[in-house]
Amino acid sequence: MIDREVIITEQPWSNDRVNSLSPEDRKKYYRQLLMKILRDNANRGISISDLKSKLPYDERTIAKHFEYLVAIREAYKQRYGTFVFYYPNGRIMRDKSMENVQIGDKYYSFCLLENKLGNQIFIQEKKADNLNRKQVCGGLLLPLEASGEFLLNLSTYLERGLALKLWTLGAETGV
Repeated sequence: MIDREVIITEQPWSNDRVNSLSPEDRKKYYRQLLMKILRDNANRGISISDLKSKLPYDERTIAKHFEYLVAIREAYKQRYGTFVFYYPNGRIMRDKSMENVQIGDKYYSFCLLENKLGNQIFIQEKKADNLNRKQVCGGLLLPLEASGEFLLNLSTYLERGLALKLWTLGAETGV
């Protein structure tokens, strides 16, 4: 692959410095660094090959943290033949579009995003630790135009689930 220019605005830490961190802080460092690089290169995307010669870290480490960012929907990836490029997940369409709600011990953020894939609804799940720091534990990215169909299917699923639960309860109690 051709060596593409990558914008890296801050000097990456050495492997020794990163390895001196606790495992949790090391994860946080890698993920913050990769998100910064993604945002700085948002219009063109970043491949792992782009970063191999620019960062002192093993490409498996880079890939693992990119995949985590994709899993929690902070980033997304697109394949072009055999190449995979990562992008930051977009920008909030309107500042007032973000809402946060608490359900039980989890927190959910809802916002509208705009990215290369179009307008999206982004739902991110967070859980507070014992120091009340919120850690991302999952996410969902849904095309805005599919939101009505998604809600209809979710509603149908919930209705069937409730009916099944009531049927099971009746069978257990003999009612």
